[in-house]
Amino acid sequence: MKTEKKPSRKKNAATTGQVPNLRFPEFRHAPAWEKRSLANLSSCGLSNGVFNDPKKMGTGYKLINVLDMYIESYIDEDILSDIALSENDFAKNKVNHGDIFFTRSSLVKSGIACSNIYLGDACNITFDCHLIRFRPDCFKIIPLFIHYNLKTSPVRGQLIACGKTATMTTIGQRDVGNIHVYHPAIDEQKKIAEGLSSVDGLIAAQARKLDALKLHKKGLMQQLFPAAGGDIPS
Repeated sequence: MKTEKKPSRKKNAATTGQVPNLRFPEFRHAPAWEKRSLANLSSCGLSNGVFNDPKKMGTGYKLINVLDMYIESYIDEDILSDIALSENDFAKNKVNHGDIFFTRSSLVKSGIACSNIYLGDACNITFDCHLIRFRPDCFKIIPLFIHYNLKTSPVRGQLIACGKTATMTTIGQRDVGNIHVYHPAIDEQKKIAEGLSSVDGLIAAQARKLDALKLHKKGLMQQLFPAAGGDIPS
């Protein structure tokens, strides 16, 4: 993931564009990043999902819920719960590849609008009413690029500032849609998304190795030390 530092610049860059501290060599002289609202980068606006009725859980369509926003990896369709819906309700809330979701409420303000992305291709997935869906306009923004962008401190700061606190902190579709992000042209977005995704892949691979080593250590300890109530190792 080779990048180059850009030449020093003034901090008060024009509001119409920003230049990051680090760029891939081929984009070193590319134009500054543009500033747009999330609503402007969406293909169909923002929306809430289906009512999560406990009586309808167990069969039907796969349901993305709040807990899926807090996992380290992308949304995993293999671990989603099921919910029974009418075909009409499902059609209005069907999830597509690249859809991004935000939590609508949090016990603490810093936890508001946590997000995650769905990168699968299943045709039977919907999402919970406690989430807000943002569907990127792929002619303007790469879904995986905006997914990473939404994790940055400047964007998180905007989202947290929009939270309204009473018993819990909440945020609405309009608030999420009104936040602003900077982005380069599509080619540079793709390069950034691919680079960060490859790093995520390496992290996941190392995590699997660590889990395997922990399991190996547990097996060794079971054999090297006596079991409960025993005098010799098992």
